[in-house]
Amino acid sequence: MSTISKHRPTLTYPQLKHILYLCRTESPLTDESIGIISYLAPFLSKIDNCSSTPAYSVSPSSTSLESLGISPSSTISKEKRWENAFKKWSVSPHTCNVQELLDAHEYRYVNNLMDAKETKRFEASPENPLDKGESNE
Repeated sequence: MSTISKHRPTLTYPQLKHILYLCRTESPLTDESIGIISYLAPFLSKIDNCSSTPAYSVSPSSTSLESLGISPSSTISKEKRWENAFKKWSVSPHTCNVQELLDAHEYRYVNNLMDAKETKRFEASPENPLDKGESNE
């Protein structure tokens, strides 16, 4: 009898939503995506309905920010962050983290660099801050 190893990553709610979005928009839909969708969709519904509580909550400390190469005094505008993410994405998209991908797409959207299909998909995505009146600062 063989066993299947399973792992528990620690992800934020926006990261979970983004993974679900990516799986749902994959074309063609793979068995891996279907498996992730069947697990994450009900899990996110439980979170949305307050039926699930986080395993734990953390506040980023200055030391954790510094370990990422970010000092509290080196904050940049969201527009510059979007531009930097877009430049990185343009050269090497596979090296971008989730936030950089979101920022790159935001830059492309704001600067009319998306085709009509991409624009429509971006405007409909759950990560679109324009839907919620949120700011990316």
